[in-house]
Amino acid sequence: MVFGDLREAILWTEIAVENGDQEAQCSLADRLVADDTGPLNLVRARFWYNKLSQSGSVRLQKCARAGLGNLKIVEEYRRTHSAPE
Repeated sequence: MVFGDLREAILWTEIAVENGDQEAQCSLADRLVADDTGPLNLVRARFWYNKLSQSGSVRLQKCARAGLGNLKIVEEYRRTHSAPE
């Protein structure tokens, strides 16, 4: 996916979330992790994964567990591979 396409996908997924689509919360969190434009997206992704982990849906809880695991890997990678300031 090209950078602009990902940003557009995030925008449309945010709209779906705002309209009450719980499944879109998982997609939004995943897309925020994939978008490496800043650390704020990882904070936002963690928010959505945590919210999903508290949902009553087993499927969404599985998404949250997998997403949080992936998020840890991404955070560690970015921490160890960041350019020195």
